[in-house]
Amino acid sequence: MDSVITLQQVTKHYGHTTILDQLELAIPKGSIFGFVGKNGAGKTTTMRLILGLEAADKGTIDVLDHAISFGYTYALGEIGYVPDVPTFYSYLTATEYLTLCGQISGMKTRQLKEQIPQLLATVGLDSDRKKIKGYSRGMKQRLAIAQGLLGDPKILICDEPTSALDPKGREEILMLLASLSPHTTVIFSTHILEDVERICDQVAMLDRGKIVCHGNLQQLKQAHQQKRVEVLIPTTQIKQWELALQTLDSQNIKSVQNEQVVSLSYQTTSEQFLSWFLAFVQQHQLYFESYQLCRSSLEQLFLEVTA
Repeated sequence: MDSVITLQQVTKHYGHTTILDQLELAIPKGSIFGFVGKNGAGKTTTMRLILGLEAADKGTIDVLDHAISFGYTYALGEIGYVPDVPTFYSYLTATEYLTLCGQISGMKTRQLKEQIPQLLATVGLDSDRKKIKGYSRGMKQRLAIAQGLLGDPKILICDEPTSALDPKGREEILMLLASLSPHTTVIFSTHILEDVERICDQVAMLDRGKIVCHGNLQQLKQAHQQKRVEVLIPTTQIKQWELALQTLDSQNIKSVQNEQVVSLSYQTTSEQFLSWFLAFVQQHQLYFESYQLCRSSLEQLFLEVTA
């Protein structure tokens, strides 16, 4: 798959602190790319380097086959950017604000008259005529995305676009970002893993300045699939299960019991585990109410690779 952005051996220091440590990253064309990390992991710094707003100490950055360095403006013409805290001239309307932004970036009046109504419709602000000072946080975030899409960029980078929104606002922004692919490659940083699971097809996890996990989201989850089941037991059987589980001596099966819930992780095949489980409950005369296979979540994967 073609990559629109590649970073190779990128290192960045602030004083004596290493923010990015030989970072390696490739972002596929047309993807919805989730850039995940704890607060302070280096996500915003990485985005600023891609945009040419800061200089890397070492390494190379390529955007659409163009080498990027501090102050090199080519990337700015191909990338739309939505900062984590967008600011506006609150006394303007959305149309006036986007017109001003387009004029500053050199867009023609004819282009603006054609594109701005389409963008406002795309982000759901076409019917609102009030000034920006009357906008909610979610409306401002949608306007910021419209600004990022001015000029029809090939890439849209959003820094924590849903972090300050309520559930309804998050839903609206996520659906908006999902609708832009595959025409536009969408990259957004976040520490809200649920958002990544909902709309992303690619993900990279950043920890202590390094990419610790990177690739197709579903393939990564399958590769790190934890073999685990949860068994719900009757209250009358809690003690019996405790005693039975104490007899486990297999290296392939581990157990954790929390009152009525018994969690069993295993390293064998599912068929082998089920055969063992049925024999185990029969041997110890145990009963259970339900048996459920636990699927791997992005949160489990993140905790595993950043441990």
